[in-house]
Amino acid sequence: MKIKLHILFKFIPALFVAFFATEGQAAGTLTPKGSPHAPIRILDHHVQITINNGFAQTEVT
Repeated sequence: MKIKLHILFKFIPALFVAFFATEGQAAGTLTPKGSPHAPIRILDHHVQITINNGFAQTEVT
């Protein structure tokens, strides 16, 4: 059975993410331009993401 290249190229990025995805870091928040309020300060948080049957469930604590 011969594997078609276009199918193979769809699975390579998915396999790469599945095997090499690790903890990530980000910084900053979105603030509306010209907002009179002070920006939100996030001191610490933890995000848990579960992907089940193509649906992502995100929990921030």
